[in-house]
Amino acid sequence: MIISIDGSSGSGKGTLARGLCGMYHFKHIDSGLLYRKVAYYYLHAKEDLKDVHSFIKNIDKINLDEVSESILRSEDVAQKASEIAVHEIVRNYVNDEIKRLVIDQSSEYKGFVIDGRDIGSVVFPNADVKLFLHASEDDRLTRRIQQNIELKIDTSHVVDLQNRDTRDSTRKIAPLVVPSGSVVIDTSLMSIQETLSKAKEIIDMNL
Repeated sequence: MIISIDGSSGSGKGTLARGLCGMYHFKHIDSGLLYRKVAYYYLHAKEDLKDVHSFIKNIDKINLDEVSESILRSEDVAQKASEIAVHEIVRNYVNDEIKRLVIDQSSEYKGFVIDGRDIGSVVFPNADVKLFLHASEDDRLTRRIQQNIELKIDTSHVVDLQNRDTRDSTRKIAPLVVPSGSVVIDTSLMSIQETLSKAKEIIDMNL
């Protein structure tokens, strides 16, 4: 089973995905973290990265699994991830990685919960369940600050969510949209447990 969770930054995608995976014993794939790994490499590689095709070809030369999540969640990496995500070759690279992970681990897991911004619209348009999370900007900003505090990341440079939303929704390649067939959940006034329960109702109808 493939469950896609799309939505803007800070809407609760990752929290919901992790909760669902714990509930159903599915595998969580965080597409945003994959983009951040590419961005981290972009920021720290010692080669000329003016040619985006060049650095994508060489990204497998380093072991990004050794980079801590707190570093990948830092705002400089987040900003760069959003910037490079507009390149088709970067999106294709990440999408191929997601599909590879699903294929390689399909014998180990009965289902996958994949969150991002174009999972249900581009990566897995035929996902068994499609969810799209929405939340107010104030709520999303509060959640992002709290996440940074928990990861011990400086909160003074929290990314401008409005600008990032605009960039994500207006880019030419795989813009942030509500995928066809998605169930939209507004998490603004919902607790984590309430969101999880709502998603469970939708998923259980498709099991």
